[in-house]
Amino acid sequence: MRSPTTKRILGIILVILLVAIVATIIWLVISRSRQAQKEPSISPPTVEKPATPEQQNGSSAPSQSNGGASTPTSPPETTELRSYQAFPAKGTAKRSFADGSYSLDISAETGDPYDGFYYQVWLFKHEGEKNGQDIFLPIGKLEKKDSTYVLRYTSDKDLRDYPGILASKEKKDMPLAPGPMRVIMDGFFTSQ
Repeated sequence: MRSPTTKRILGIILVILLVAIVATIIWLVISRSRQAQKEPSISPPTVEKPATPEQQNGSSAPSQSNGGASTPTSPPETTELRSYQAFPAKGTAKRSFADGSYSLDISAETGDPYDGFYYQVWLFKHEGEKNGQDIFLPIGKLEKKDSTYVLRYTSDKDLRDYPGILASKEKKDMPLAPGPMRVIMDGFFTSQ
């Protein structure tokens, strides 16, 4: 038989283990609920026509006529891309519209994606006053150049009405969804 002191010590150890297990479960539930609350609102998304492979590599899109109207130009505008949900990523995006050409340059610092994944860049805007939806426009993949990920995108279409820009982690073997799979960083241009 065990002595009363041994039984008491075993009882205390059992209580400590149970408290640790319950605390771990509570911590997991709270952190998952916080993560679910921070997920971007992407439903129901609408996707405009994705950029062609030529556009993703920096070529211009086919010319789109604006009926002969003069389109105003804008000076270059830069925004900071910030980490989303503590994902280790940061960068800058610079856009301009001049002489009928929209250009966007992105430079990002982040780790390499896992095998089977890549980083996709999206422009987005919110449509509608109430019950609006986010409209996403995929514009290309970030490509690694030295230790930085970059994308240069140009288009004959004026895309300044998309104030939001984000990068997401996407699976290589799946078709691109109507919205981002896992946002890694985002930012907003202030003028439209």
